[in-house]
Amino acid sequence: MLLYTDGLIESRDGDLDSGVARLREVVAELAGRPLDELCDEVLDRLVHGRPDDDVALVAIRLHPQVTPAARSGRAGAGAADGSRRPVLNERSAHRAPASPSSSGCRCRAGRSAW
Repeated sequence: MLLYTDGLIESRDGDLDSGVARLREVVAELAGRPLDELCDEVLDRLVHGRPDDDVALVAIRLHPQVTPAARSGRAGAGAADGSRRPVLNERSAHRAPASPSSSGCRCRAGRSAW
């Protein structure tokens, strides 16, 4: 999942649709890379020189985690067919790290419009 500001895809020379199309092309090409590399490359390819607007980009790749209930073999909530699916809930599947530095996140300086 990518979250971004319009400064990433807008330019004086192009319209919004072409900016979104270019972003899709670049991300599709780079989809398998680690997120820090993906973000750096997206910024390098889409932001040229000093941007006219603010530019922010956040990339998230979710990895499902199996809860103890799924490991014990109990059917997942909502598994009406009786299949044994992993149980995912908000508390187990979407835990954020204690700090951004522990997740490998980093900020890229020098790209502001100030």
